[in-house]
Amino acid sequence: MVREIKPHGPLTSQAQLAYLEDELAAFIHFGPNTFYDQEWGTGQEDPERFNPAQLDAREWVRVLKETGFKKLILVVKHHDGFVLYPTAHTDYSVKASP
Repeated sequence: MVREIKPHGPLTSQAQLAYLEDELAAFIHFGPNTFYDQEWGTGQEDPERFNPAQLDAREWVRVLKETGFKKLILVVKHHDGFVLYPTAHTDYSVKASP
């Protein structure tokens, strides 16, 4: 006699499965520390030095696609406090950059 085994505990949802099938996601941490050639910013870096005039975001996307990444997550505010968009909450943002 074969007995049906019922699942125990929560089941993985279709959304969770789809997320797992994407496999690779890239996190981009980009801020003033990039222009100081340091891995970790302290929040003391001068925002005027943040000047990504030569930035080619399409190149980032192209390289990630070519290497199999399915998602790109841009960290717009990291632990150093610098914000990649103008905000009323702090002056430590792109609004203080050239």
